[in-house]
Amino acid sequence: MGIWVDAQLRGDNWNGFPLGLLADQETDASVTQHNHQCVNVKDLGPKGSSLVNSISSFVVTGYCICEFFDNENCEGFLFDAQNRQDSNLNGRPGSPNDRIESFRCRYDDGVAVFGGGSAGLDPRGNGGATTPPGISVTIPANTIGSCVQLPLDFDLGTVNVVVDMTCEFYLDDQCVHEAFSYGHKGRTTAGGYTNWQDVLSYKCVPPYGPEYIN
Repeated sequence: MGIWVDAQLRGDNWNGFPLGLLADQETDASVTQHNHQCVNVKDLGPKGSSLVNSISSFVVTGYCICEFFDNENCEGFLFDAQNRQDSNLNGRPGSPNDRIESFRCRYDDGVAVFGGGSAGLDPRGNGGATTPPGISVTIPANTIGSCVQLPLDFDLGTVNVVVDMTCEFYLDDQCVHEAFSYGHKGRTTAGGYTNWQDVLSYKCVPPYGPEYIN
């Protein structure tokens, strides 16, 4: 999550993991500890006090839903957001601009509302007899895709289209060391030449990029 004092994601800001707070990353333990925990904006490190009642733009991505409040201690509900970026809160319903004093986030993997998705992977090559065929990826609704190893002779060249899901590509065969990802909620993402010759595995999951950008 990121919050900014100016529109267009500019000015003083805080960027971090709402379910990890000031930690560099989230862990299973931090998600459990901070799930549904109220956070006062003033407590967000050295810049926290400058953000109180001054937030004009934000972005929330990942497997969490965040609620924003008019007062400290999560009182006075304003709005909630999941996979959303808003570059200007001025004029939004409820007039939340320059009013946020606290927020509360909860884990949600999106599986319950995931409608499924599809992608196409093409190999690098000239399409000759020695070039392996492309791979079609389909993930059914309400499921999370598992790690899939690419064939040994498959040198990933392009990711054609990802429809309403996120696909992650890894430099090892166990989906540990991520190289890049494609795909977002609510829109079709046309991929391109990946320039990653060492991709060995991939995993497609419910989307966690912004559903829309205002």
